[in-house]
Amino acid sequence: MFSVFGAFSQEQISVMSYNVGYDEALYNSGEPKENYWVNRRVHQVALINFHQPDIIGLQEPHLHQLKYLHENVNGYNWVGNGREDGMEAGEYNPIFYKANRFKLLQSGIFWLSETPNRVSKSWDAGYTRICTWALFENKETQKQFYVFNTHFDSKGKEARIKSATIINEKVNELDGNIPVFVLGDFNFSPESKAYNEMVTYGLNDSKTIVQSDPYGPDGTYNGFQFDRISKYRIDYVFVNSIVDVLKYGVLTDSYEMKYPSDHFPIWITAKIRVK
Repeated sequence: MFSVFGAFSQEQISVMSYNVGYDEALYNSGEPKENYWVNRRVHQVALINFHQPDIIGLQEPHLHQLKYLHENVNGYNWVGNGREDGMEAGEYNPIFYKANRFKLLQSGIFWLSETPNRVSKSWDAGYTRICTWALFENKETQKQFYVFNTHFDSKGKEARIKSATIINEKVNELDGNIPVFVLGDFNFSPESKAYNEMVTYGLNDSKTIVQSDPYGPDGTYNGFQFDRISKYRIDYVFVNSIVDVLKYGVLTDSYEMKYPSDHFPIWITAKIRVK
């Protein structure tokens, strides 16, 4: 949607962040258990094909998972690399985008470490962590926007704070008139120092600035526990100051009293304001 509003043009976009979960079969032998990815993947495809967000940031998939999702979701291309070698090894933080609506202009990855330009981990991090970024252009309006997609460390408190600093530094290097979306599983709560670091230098938590009532539970991590209320909010979509968030939701889609992942997808609908 494109319209003129005062001195700004406004363009609507839907964005999803979704930790789909790694393929447990990579680390376990024998018959797949109930919540293994091979039993969940068709439901992830159905979820994406039903909601059809414009942009999706996924966390935890390996390359074979990405290939399956790409082959089965409708109308998306994707960009990203594996975190263990910067090519194909290990988990990805890929960005899927509507191929008929957006053109990919630039993309890359950097490591959440003291040496972000090469494979590395630092501080108290338990794992190698990366951020995937991309610059897109709307094919119809020629308006551009950045997307960052990441997965912060689950073990290191200092690593999460330092990773937030790195993300902010990267964002603040950009042209401030270009909209920015920062998606991911951040493994921190809104009360944490790492969260405070994220929102101190110009990024906004989409839930706190949404112009309508948030939808769904507060928590985003469900642990496959269908009979319990999710309390842990660790997945976010952050935006810069020229993005207006119209809707925010935590999507609790399920099947046969099961969830397609141990995380719920985060969904926002936004308007990007460009002078």
